[in-house]
Amino acid sequence: MDIRSRLNTALKTAMKERQSDRLSTLRLINAAIKDRDIAARGSDDAPGEMSEADLLQILGRMGSSARKASAPTRRAAGWNWPMPSARKSR
Repeated sequence: MDIRSRLNTALKTAMKERQSDRLSTLRLINAAIKDRDIAARGSDDAPGEMSEADLLQILGRMGSSARKASAPTRRAAGWNWPMPSARKSR
């Protein structure tokens, strides 16, 4: 099962189970993917459909921007994340 179908299945499940936080997150992810699809359609050098690697790149960027945005809150709460050992392994 590819990423798009897994996201759509998760979206339907979140709707049925009334998981509002998960539903809004999945909708945000779908919107980012559709936005990238529309941008790719407008350019001549991009293929019609995005690859799995492109989708993973979008998800990775969304995760890193969320971590950067929440860093001040985590520091204020006393969290030391990522742990120093995790930083060394990267």
